[in-house]
Amino acid sequence: MRIIALLNNDVHCADALAAIIPMLKNHNVRIVLSRYVGRIDGHVANQLSEKSEPLICEDSSSLKMVRNGDLRQSVDGLPYDLRRLRKAEECSFDWRQLFGFGVKIYDDINSIDAVSDIAEFLPDLIISIRFGQILQQPLINIPEFGVLNLHSGILPAYRGIMPTFWAILNGENEIGMTLHYINNAKIDAGEIIGWTKNQVDFKASLFSNINDLYEGGCSLLSQTMKKIFNGEKVQTFKPSGSGSYFSYPKEDDVKRFLRMMKVV
Repeated sequence: MRIIALLNNDVHCADALAAIIPMLKNHNVRIVLSRYVGRIDGHVANQLSEKSEPLICEDSSSLKMVRNGDLRQSVDGLPYDLRRLRKAEECSFDWRQLFGFGVKIYDDINSIDAVSDIAEFLPDLIISIRFGQILQQPLINIPEFGVLNLHSGILPAYRGIMPTFWAILNGENEIGMTLHYINNAKIDAGEIIGWTKNQVDFKASLFSNINDLYEGGCSLLSQTMKKIFNGEKVQTFKPSGSGSYFSYPKEDDVKRFLRMMKVV
């Protein structure tokens, strides 16, 4: 099959891709990267950066640390997405070197040129993990076997950005991932395939809590891809209720979170 993997340029996605690599062997794969997920108030990030230890850079050595489980004590509790604003530490993976797949970055994946380029690749399946742009219908309609999205929150309760952060802040003891189809441009609202769930580790950072979700989430994604590759039907159901949509937190939200995780 021809597969496009829509990923964000961060450690979580690199580790997730490494986890599903066995299922991608013998398939023609292209990576499409987003540079970030959503927008955040720079003042919030700057205020919080002064109160926390530096976060690790996104390079191959960091990826190795993630795989070996050595990051739990080496990163603080700040929301991982905040670090993209800390320009002094900007760095990124060489995705092609690490994984051997072709890589594309589109400023607007829904532009005529981007949709045309993707259509020319003729993907049978698109998978999305932490991708930072909302897909529109012309793109969604391209792959024969649809668009799978691995969302790092339990749907439909936690739609949108940073669902793990919001779940912990709301007092949940359980966090998780949802695998669902993207049927239209409505965010995190497609037919659900399944969930995986973990207990919150209040002694660990948000980074670690999020990254620990991907073992189960990627296993579910791999099982689903295997069914598709074997021509089996993927069972789905519609979510009950619309849940809540979350965006980036305000400064007070993150301060409360850091106190909860005993970071400040």
